[in-house]
Amino acid sequence: MGLISVVLMTMLSAESPKVACTTFTCSDDLGPSLCEAYERRFTSRLARGQKVQVTTPRDIAQILGLERQKQLLGCSNEDGSCSAELAGALGVDGLLTAIVTRTPSGWLLSMKVVRATDGVEWVSANENARDDGELQDVLDGIADRFAKELQGVKPGGASRAVLWSGTALGLGLVAGGAVLLGLSKPYAARLKSDEPQSPTDLDQTASQGATLQTAGGVLLGVGIPVALTFFILALALPAESGGVSVAPLFTSDTAYVSVGGRW
Repeated sequence: MGLISVVLMTMLSAESPKVACTTFTCSDDLGPSLCEAYERRFTSRLARGQKVQVTTPRDIAQILGLERQKQLLGCSNEDGSCSAELAGALGVDGLLTAIVTRTPSGWLLSMKVVRATDGVEWVSANENARDDGELQDVLDGIADRFAKELQGVKPGGASRAVLWSGTALGLGLVAGGAVLLGLSKPYAARLKSDEPQSPTDLDQTASQGATLQTAGGVLLGVGIPVALTFFILALALPAESGGVSVAPLFTSDTAYVSVGGRW
């Protein structure tokens, strides 16, 4: 049962998305030091709990070097291929850009993450803040929302892949259980035969057959509900769902699958 637990947890663990954060672009009256402080606050919040792997502007400079970084960051914001090139050079899934602009009523914060594969927008936010204190709260809120959305709420994203992986795992357990039950049949037939056998042989035959039957029954008992649960959820998951969370729970003789989400 411990092996099943390890396998199931491995199948259900989606790799954390990797995002590179470029240097924040801020209004002159904000000041470079405060702008960098907001940038550090946001990247720290986004990476909290290691749900998202964040490459900071300082990491980018170390990886690419100053001149190459300037070349790539000098591309037009509308140039998706340039963003994809930068993300590809960094080995990340997406590239985050942020602009903090002063307005008559306070601050306007515009942020987005584009996919490394095609330069298409992944997640975005446009929020207003009345003062510096509220700007910090807005930054924290966007970071928390991005952390959730980057983990698979988009159509065909990680959530659906996890569900289909769970379905495949369940079917694999069912197949394994069927094979073990099939292997136990010759032992049962040998016990029922009229062929003379010593007490020791009978005990060994009974023990081996019982072991195979028990193992096969356990795999079937776990695999059938796992496969059905994940299959039904994969079919029912809407395109714009809030994603799912799946947690296998095991006791000494029972297996459960706890599934939560927002539909």
